[in-house]
Amino acid sequence: MSSFGPHLLAGVCVGGVGTIATCCLATNFNWMCGLPFVAGVAGALTPDMDIKSKSSMFMYLLFTVSAISLFLTGYTGWAFLLLLYSLIPQFFGHRGFIHSFVFGLISTVGLGFVCHYNNVDMDIAAGIMATYFFGFLSHIALDEA
Repeated sequence: MSSFGPHLLAGVCVGGVGTIATCCLATNFNWMCGLPFVAGVAGALTPDMDIKSKSSMFMYLLFTVSAISLFLTGYTGWAFLLLLYSLIPQFFGHRGFIHSFVFGLISTVGLGFVCHYNNVDMDIAAGIMATYFFGFLSHIALDEA
């Protein structure tokens, strides 16, 4: 079982590689090419949202700031969905469903829908989704080590 530091470091590494790959492969290079970095870190920290930890505090801070930003820019539906998503881990015990491969797939697909409905270019969305999923898998792998 790993602590916050290794999970964060793994997320930064996965996010960095995902960002570089996305920037190299993107047909429409713009600021969104940096989003895989955020996705990699988020993926690596998401499984620990079901406990009170540094990871969960960081993720809830990120969710709160994002939800407020979405609300203030008129995306109230997305803000509501983000806050709803942040409540899901509170219904499961630690190392339960939130730590499963299935939850990683479900949350990756959900992230894909968010990218699609926000008109993110397909190549950038693929980079975001892949980086999130590999960040999520890095968390599971570190916990098994």
